[in-house]
Amino acid sequence: MLIPTALTPLSQSILHAAVQTAHRRHVRTLGLNNPSFTISPPFLWDNTPAAELTVAAWGQSPKIVGHLFAVETPVSNPSSAKVSRTIKEAQKSLGQIAENHRRLSAWADGVLALQWSQAELLQVMEEIEPFAIDALYDIERLAVIAVGSYARLLAVLNRRFGESTQELAMNLVAGLETPDSSMVADLIAGVEQGVWLERYGHRADQELELAAPRLSEIPTFLFSPTDLSGAWDSSAAQQRRQRALQDAIAGVGLLQRSGLRTLVELVQKALVAHATARDILAQILNASRRWSLAAANEGMEGNRLEGSNEIFLLELEEVKQMMTGEFHSRAQVQPLLEIRRHPPQSPRHLGEVLDFPPPAGGLRGVGNPLGIAGDALSGRAYHLNAIADIPNIPRHAIALAPETTPVWTPLFLKIDAIITERGNWLCHAAAVGRAGGLPTIVAASDLSSLHSEQKTQLQPTQNQLQILN
Repeated sequence: MLIPTALTPLSQSILHAAVQTAHRRHVRTLGLNNPSFTISPPFLWDNTPAAELTVAAWGQSPKIVGHLFAVETPVSNPSSAKVSRTIKEAQKSLGQIAENHRRLSAWADGVLALQWSQAELLQVMEEIEPFAIDALYDIERLAVIAVGSYARLLAVLNRRFGESTQELAMNLVAGLETPDSSMVADLIAGVEQGVWLERYGHRADQELELAAPRLSEIPTFLFSPTDLSGAWDSSAAQQRRQRALQDAIAGVGLLQRSGLRTLVELVQKALVAHATARDILAQILNASRRWSLAAANEGMEGNRLEGSNEIFLLELEEVKQMMTGEFHSRAQVQPLLEIRRHPPQSPRHLGEVLDFPPPAGGLRGVGNPLGIAGDALSGRAYHLNAIADIPNIPRHAIALAPETTPVWTPLFLKIDAIITERGNWLCHAAAVGRAGGLPTIVAASDLSSLHSEQKTQLQPTQNQLQILN
C-alpha cells in the first residue's frame, strides 16, 4: 500500500493520521520496538515499515523481503522467534480479520443507505477516521503475513528444489481469485455493465483520493470486450496451482508434508485476504466520499460553499466547524479555499497515470524487477499512459505501464504479458496477473529504455526482462 502525500486536504486529513495510527497499533500487536517511521515524499507509506516488521516478525531474509515489497533491503534484523508460533498467530489473525472485514463492509453499506440528516452527517464524520484506521491496520497486518509466509515458503522449497524454487512457489499461488481478478473474469464472462458496476462501482483509479470519482460515477470508461485474445486464463492458472502442490508435496519428506501444506495454505489465504482488505478500504473510502458530497450539499444550502468539489479543499476538522456553525458564513470559509484552490495535488483525470518520481532513497523499483506469474515470453512491447490507449494496443502485445489500478481492468482482456515500473508482490497488477497466469513483472524501475514495438523478452521466474535485437 502506497499512500501519496499529494492528496487533497480532506483526504490527507483522514489518511495521513489514520495510516500512522494503524502502523503504531500493528507494532504494539507484534510486541516489537517501534521502527523508524518517516514520510518520504511523494508517499506517506512506502512499504518500508511493513518490510521491516516482516523481517522482525518472521525472521526471514531481509533481501528477499525487500525484493517482494520492492523496497531497499530492510534495516531490521531477523528475530529469533519460532516460525511455528508465528504461523499459528498468523492463522489466528486471519480469522479475526475476516470478521473485521464483515463489520467494515456493513458500515460502508449502512452509510450509503443514509438519507443524510444533519445528525447523520455528524455521526458518520466521527466514524470515518476510526474505520479507516481499522482498514489500514488490516492491510498492513495481511501484508506482513502474506510476504513473511511466502518468504518462509521460498526458504523451505529452496532446500529441496534449488533452482526450481521460484517457479514452483509462483505456481503455488497461481489462479487465486480476488476482487481485482474477479473484475477481469466478469468482463470476460460478459457480465452486463450495470451488474458489473453494482459489484465493483466502489473502486476507482485513485482509490485513496476522495475527490476522485468512483467507477459507478463514470461508467462510460468500459469498452465492449469483443476481443478476448489475451493470455489471461484463470482456469489454466488454477490447474497450474494444483499441479504445483502435487509436485511440492511429492518432493518433500513424509514428515514435512503436513507442515508444507499448512504453509502453502497460509500464503494463499493471506494473499486473497490482502486483496480483499484493499477492496474493503475502497468501500470505506467510497462511503466517505458519499458523506463528503452530502456534507458539501449542507454547506451549499448554508451558502458557505459554492460547489460540491470545494468540500475536498477543507480538512476534516474544518468540515466539522462548518457543519456545527463555527464557520457560519462564506466569508469565513473563503480564505481557506483560496489558499488551496490550485494546489499541486489537484485530482487527475480518469485513467491518467500518477507520475510520481521515485521517493528519496529509490524506494520503488530500485532497478530490481520482480517476477509475479507466467512463463517466459517474447513479443512486441507497447507503452500505455492512460486507459484511452487500451483500445489501440495490438492483440497479443506486451503492455508497458507505470502501474495499473482497477480502471485498467479492460487491458487484461487482450494482452499476453505486462510489465510495470511500480508495484510489488501485493499490488493490483500482481493480483490480476497471478490470478490469470499472465506473464507479469512489476517494479521494473525504468521502462524508458524500451520503445513501443521493440521486441522484448520477459522471464518472470528469473526476475528478468531484456530488449531483443
